[in-house]
Amino acid sequence: MSEEMAWRVGMSFEWERAFGDARQLLANADRVTAGGLRQALRDAGYTPVGSSVGTYWLEPGMPTIPLQGDLAPQVKTAIVEAVRQAFAESKEGSR
Repeated sequence: MSEEMAWRVGMSFEWERAFGDARQLLANADRVTAGGLRQALRDAGYTPVGSSVGTYWLEPGMPTIPLQGDLAPQVKTAIVEAVRQAFAESKEGSR
């Protein structure tokens, strides 16, 4: 009987911890819903950076890079270069 009681007490602590985590998750979801995603990102330390194509968010600690003009050509150039490099490396690796 004492083993059963000890087991039940142990389980109650596990349940409390699990429900505490669930309650915290729900509280965070309520905060995001009430305040909006932008405010939640700000609260978490993210930095909004505006560009001609919209706003992107930098993770906490990331340096901001001032961008001018349209981002699309810069992004396209970076992607094309990355694909060329990956193709060259895979071609070289198959020899």
